[in-house]
Amino acid sequence: MTNMFLEDIGKLDVVSSAENIKNLCKFPYSNKSVSIMVHRIGNTLLFDEFDVEEHLTQDTFEKWAWLKKFFYKNIVKSSGTKVECITFKNNNSRKINHRNLVSKFLHHTIGLDSHNDQIKNICNETSQLAPEEIFPGFPQIHRLFNRNVIWDFEDLRMLIGTNLTTFRNDNNSSLSTKLRDMSKSLSVLTGIDYWLENLMNDIPEIEFCCHINGIVQKYERVKTEDIPCLNGSTFSPTIINNNMQKIILFLRSSTIVGHTHWLFKGKNDTVQLYNLTILSSESLIDNPNPFIFPMAMLLNRVAYKLKYNPGNEKLYNSIN
Repeated sequence: MTNMFLEDIGKLDVVSSAENIKNLCKFPYSNKSVSIMVHRIGNTLLFDEFDVEEHLTQDTFEKWAWLKKFFYKNIVKSSGTKVECITFKNNNSRKINHRNLVSKFLHHTIGLDSHNDQIKNICNETSQLAPEEIFPGFPQIHRLFNRNVIWDFEDLRMLIGTNLTTFRNDNNSSLSTKLRDMSKSLSVLTGIDYWLENLMNDIPEIEFCCHINGIVQKYERVKTEDIPCLNGSTFSPTIINNNMQKIILFLRSSTIVGHTHWLFKGKNDTVQLYNLTILSSESLIDNPNPFIFPMAMLLNRVAYKLKYNPGNEKLYNSIN
C-alpha cells in the first residue's frame, strides 16, 4: 500500500491496515496477543501484521529461523511445542457458521437483478484477459484493500486500508451493516471494532440485522456516536483516543529511522518492542540483513517521488 502513496510518506503519522489500528486501540480492553512489524521512514510509521502462529510456531521458511530462535528463548522461554503467550486462531464451527451467515446476508442485501446478471456474464467472458491486454501501456494499480482513506484521528493523520462493505440508505448517506445474534449481548471488543470501522470510513450509521439461529427478527439502526453506549458493549472513546496517542508517541520515541521493529504483546501481558534490524544483524553474522533490501527500495522510491513528483490520481478519500 505504501508504494501507491509515496508522495505522502513523511506527511503522515501512520500507514496501516484497519485491523492493525483496531488491535492497537483495543489494548486497554483486550487480553489477546498482538503482533505488528513497525517500519519507520522519517516521521511516518508503517504497520504490517506479523502472524506469529504461522511464521514462528509452525514449520517456517529459513528466513525466519533466527527470529523463531529468539522468540522461543526470550519470549516463550521454553523449547517445548506449547506456546501460551499468543492467541491462536480458532476456526471452530461457530465461527464458520457465522461467516456463512454473513456471506448469505450480504448476498441477499445486494440482490441480483437481471442487470447484475448481465454484468456477471460479461465479467465471466473477460475474466481470462490480463489487465495489460485490456489497457496496454497503462500503469497497473494493485489494490490490497477495497478502500484507502486518509483519517484524521485527533491530532494523528493516518493512511488506512479498509475492506468494510458499505451501502447507501434512503437519504443517500453511507451505511454499514452487521449481523447481530440476539441470543447474546454485543461484546465490548466487537463494539469497538464497529465504532472504529465507521469512524475510519466516515460512516454516520450502522444497521444491525438482528437474528436468532439465522432467522431475522428485526433491523435496528444506530448512529456511530451511539455505538460506545450500546447495551453490553459500553466503552470510553476518550480512553481509546488517549491510548492510541500514547502508543504512537511511544513508537516515535523508541524507533529508529530506517529500522524495522517488532511490536509484540503476549496474552495478558505488556507491550514489548524489539529492534529486528539490530537483532537480525547480530543473529545473521554471515548472512545479509533481511530488511535492508526492501527498506532501501522503498526509500529509493520515496526519494524519486519527492524529486520528480509526477502527477498522480489520488487513490484515497480524505476523512476528517
